[in-house]
Amino acid sequence: MDGAQIRMMVVEDHPIVMEGVKAVLGRAPEIAIVATATTGTEALAAAAESDPAVVLLDLEIPPPAGAELIHALAAVCSARVLIMTVIDDDDRLVECMRAGAAGYLLKGTAIDEVLHAIKLVHQGEVSLTPALTRRLVTRLAAGEPAKPETPAERLSLTAREREVLTHVMRGHTNREIASKMFLSPRTVKAHLATAFEKLEVHDRTAAVSVAIARGLIDIDGPDGRSTGTS
Repeated sequence: MDGAQIRMMVVEDHPIVMEGVKAVLGRAPEIAIVATATTGTEALAAAAESDPAVVLLDLEIPPPAGAELIHALAAVCSARVLIMTVIDDDDRLVECMRAGAAGYLLKGTAIDEVLHAIKLVHQGEVSLTPALTRRLVTRLAAGEPAKPETPAERLSLTAREREVLTHVMRGHTNREIASKMFLSPRTVKAHLATAFEKLEVHDRTAAVSVAIARGLIDIDGPDGRSTGTS
């Protein structure tokens, strides 16, 4: 059964929190905790040795930490990084996503939501809570941080590509997106590949991060249908 399990590494420097996370994840049959670490240095060594599929990462640990550690982890393993932190800060969220994190959760998130987020990032999806996503988009729309969208930036993606990325941001898989948009999974994949090329990124996380930063994703639009044309 181990081959079907999600190989997890937990990085957390508070012993009580670490034990709680291990106890909860240990009860999930689809998850196998293969390593733990309490510092950034330990995390890099453990990741290189255990090759986890998903890293659950606290931001407040002895260095290296945060975006620096996310970059460093990418050099030693292929794990997807899911942040779980008490830091409810938009700047840190954007910084981590740009560094390559696949998701961002706040401590106190319901257990079933944490498990769902782990599964999503393991499948190559992005996991942001609706509240964090909406707040971030609202802030960007208000001009903070200031990075005004130009017509050229919006026109760089078709309406279909923006719609697909909106679904990716909401945590939908390619098959779910295909069903909602009445497309084939192969067509969805093709739209993503074209969007990646236009945004000059190589994965779904980076594509969503860049699209959010440029104001290309309309989180308040109708779910699953764009008002534009393909």
